[in-house]
Amino acid sequence: MKILVFFRLGRDLENLTEEEWRRISRGEMDLNYLQKQLNPSDEAALEQALLIRDSLEGAAEITGLYLGSDPLSAIAKNLYAVGLKEIYQLPVPPDLDPASAAELTADFCLRQGPFDLILTGCTEYPFDFGVTQTLLAERLALPLISHGRWAQPAGEGLQVEYEDDLFLHTALVSLPAVLSMDAAVHPYLRIATLREKMAVKSRTVEQLPPPETVAAADCFVPENIYRVDNTKTCSMLQGTEEEQAGWLLEKILSAQGGKG
Repeated sequence: MKILVFFRLGRDLENLTEEEWRRISRGEMDLNYLQKQLNPSDEAALEQALLIRDSLEGAAEITGLYLGSDPLSAIAKNLYAVGLKEIYQLPVPPDLDPASAAELTADFCLRQGPFDLILTGCTEYPFDFGVTQTLLAERLALPLISHGRWAQPAGEGLQVEYEDDLFLHTALVSLPAVLSMDAAVHPYLRIATLREKMAVKSRTVEQLPPPETVAAADCFVPENIYRVDNTKTCSMLQGTEEEQAGWLLEKILSAQGGKG
């Protein structure tokens, strides 16, 4: 199995205060001072690729494609040490719009592929939530499974657990396909041992030529960034058990857009 994982680096936004989020939403705070790290959901995608390779007893090749211009040497050393076969870097601006990112990634897949599975994270900092991989799957005419939690080989396909706003689902997916990870069962990339890192110390990232032109797409123009309100509420149910069950069913159908 040939697996491609494309990933980016993002700013560490986890420890920002509420006041800092408000300043960001008003454009009063520069994010450049924040430490850069592997985009968290991309990290889950990289680990999922390794888990699939493990389940196939090594009968899988994993290629990494890094979209960005920042140095990648320390991260790349760990990626090579844990088992990636090749890592390519495509130097693009940090604010590259999703449409352009999808187009460049699709072009890479056509030149370096074909790949049986394309893995990525669901969320890309700071503005992209599932847009790039959706456009990528469209350009490659491949099925897309989003919000994946885990995946494992099943015959010639892939068994995947994914979630929506209400439920967890499992599905048997034919390959080739695109899978984006979110709330993964194994969200953290494994760390290589010193011995493993020493064994690949001479490996380097293959630099791809920068695209001649990277123009922002008119179809996706980010305007601001803000924190989602995660406030939870509680409702007390009145009436008989049948009435309470009817009330719950009505809420579920409403959340599903009225689909029974």
